[in-house]
Amino acid sequence: MKCPRCDAPLKEVLTRNSVLVDVCPNGHGVWLDGGEIFFFVRNPEKLQELIKKGLTGKLAPGIKCLRCPDKVMSNGRFENISPALDLCPDCQGMWLDSLELHALNASLGSNLDPYSDIMEDYAQAAELEKTKSVSSASRIASGAAIGARKLLAPLPNLALSSSVVLFSLYALLFAALVLVTLLTGVSVHLAVLFSVAAIFIQYLASPFIMDLMLRWIQSLDWVEPESLPSYLRDFIDDVVKKNKMKYPRIGIIRDGAPNAFTYGHTPNNARIVVTQGLIDILNEKEVKAVVAHELGHAKHWDILVMTMAGVVPVILYYIYRLALEVSTRGRNRKGGQLVVVAFVAYLLYIISQYIALHLSRVREYYADRFSGEATGAPDELAIALVKVAYGLAGQAKDKDADNKTTRRPALESAKTFGIFDPAAARGLAAASLRGSSMDVDSACNAMQWDLWNPWALYYEIHSTHPLPAKRINALGQQSRAYGQVPTIQFNKKRPESFWDEFAVDLAILASPVAGAAIGALLGSFAGSALIPGMVLFGLGIGYAIKLAFSYRSRGFAPMNVSTMLKKIKVSSVRPVPVSLKGTIIGRGIPGLIFSEDIVLRDETGYIFLDYRQPLRIIELLFGLFRTDRFIGNNVEVTGWYRRAPVPYIEIRNMRIGNDTHTCYVYHVKIALYILLFIAGMLMVAGGLAI
Repeated sequence: MKCPRCDAPLKEVLTRNSVLVDVCPNGHGVWLDGGEIFFFVRNPEKLQELIKKGLTGKLAPGIKCLRCPDKVMSNGRFENISPALDLCPDCQGMWLDSLELHALNASLGSNLDPYSDIMEDYAQAAELEKTKSVSSASRIASGAAIGARKLLAPLPNLALSSSVVLFSLYALLFAALVLVTLLTGVSVHLAVLFSVAAIFIQYLASPFIMDLMLRWIQSLDWVEPESLPSYLRDFIDDVVKKNKMKYPRIGIIRDGAPNAFTYGHTPNNARIVVTQGLIDILNEKEVKAVVAHELGHAKHWDILVMTMAGVVPVILYYIYRLALEVSTRGRNRKGGQLVVVAFVAYLLYIISQYIALHLSRVREYYADRFSGEATGAPDELAIALVKVAYGLAGQAKDKDADNKTTRRPALESAKTFGIFDPAAARGLAAASLRGSSMDVDSACNAMQWDLWNPWALYYEIHSTHPLPAKRINALGQQSRAYGQVPTIQFNKKRPESFWDEFAVDLAILASPVAGAAIGALLGSFAGSALIPGMVLFGLGIGYAIKLAFSYRSRGFAPMNVSTMLKKIKVSSVRPVPVSLKGTIIGRGIPGLIFSEDIVLRDETGYIFLDYRQPLRIIELLFGLFRTDRFIGNNVEVTGWYRRAPVPYIEIRNMRIGNDTHTCYVYHVKIALYILLFIAGMLMVAGGLAI
């Protein structure tokens, strides 16, 4: 983008509050995408009212929108603000000269000046510009000169790493079984036989159980190869022949949420399942790249290896639960020994979980690399990951006869083998983004959270899949090794550590426990009779602090998906209050008939909407009887934007037409901490009266 005043290329600069904005290097102004202005003002409610009223004293047509080149921005004034400004009526983007921004801040009672933040940080950004990668042509030439394999970083040896991990897991299981034998007298031979039998039965039965579950509750249809588009049918045929595999069974889940996964026994009886949403948002090359990723799982025997790895934590957890339960039954002479067994089994269970998750992440990198080798274009999978992982799909919308947006027709839960961990991908569905091409800047903005926020590392350790940004970077390296220029190149410099916000988030999470502990301590000094009341009182205070931080009830600023993804200082604990308009396009879990969560699409992307109620039965009934009514309709949602690690909005209110649906979790939590507070006060008063 170029400055509309001096035609100089705008520079992307991170402000102090970690929002990426576009600034004129000559100091002429700042471009703010739709909703970005709300990140900078302290009185978003007042600004929201000004925007709703629109510009007054409209002047001549303004400059062309920097995001919508075919649109001319409105030029005028907000109420009680003297300088004019430029506002795009479509995307709500703003061009603000420095004087205009100062006036806007003053009118909102704010001393926060993003323009001066930007200018202070500009020297750092200018220095970063010098280190940016060379031109596309020189990158291609250098890639060809150095040689593909020299640039391609080696992955851990798959056979060796898998063998080491499986040996470690079964060593942990054997240690737990030996401990059971020594402390309880149960034959170790029977325990080992039980473990082997459980693994074998689970391995044989699981694909058939998955077949039934997907058909019954997730609307799966099996498709014959002849029914597939020729480009996909021929591609799969070519890949399986080269790798001496049988043609996989292909299934389609008729839902707008994009995902793909594979399961089965061996490479020769693999099932590959894709959703309708995945086909809708990806082009032919990207669909082939995703399917190649799933074929990579089958080729590498990931189905068998991860089944064997996944059984160990299950058995260890079973030993833990059984030992704990038996130890509490009546007068058990070996109760103390069984408690030891339970403790050790649970510790080994935790360790085995992390070992298995690490192995799963390594095998994901191998499946990605297999896809790049099979297609010869690793960048296609990288773009597909951006569209699915961040909700930034770049497909043009189709129009029906009434000029309404519709989903394009395409064709007439396995956790480890999906394109993403279902916990992270459940809320993603088809969307559009600014015309027919993916916005690279938006993709890089979304990647900032994965690469910089400490919470991202926490979630990755607990996930079956690496963070999308890390996979995209690895695929970019593979592209460069092939002498190709990756579309997504993340070269931004981290503006700060973000560990201070992470520490605050942890403190907020611990505030109820800390409040109870402080209450107990104070109560012990005042007298034992006061301890219960002080504990409840402290617990109530702690919950109040957590609630006030995690459910900010003011400033639900109107934003779009692309703008929200720019925010780095956001987590499951630290939300951004937002309001969002868009169309509901699918269920949160593809095809699941009782999924209460839904997916919203606006003009810039799509995002998962988390529908929560105090009772699970209310959510279940909503999923069974209400969700279908929302799909295809325009809604306005008010709630809290969070990231954990998938971007999502926890719904507060959702309005469709004249109907408003409210989630009452927030209200119940307020009532809970008030009750705790009052109960604590009454118990303290009773203790003092004794």
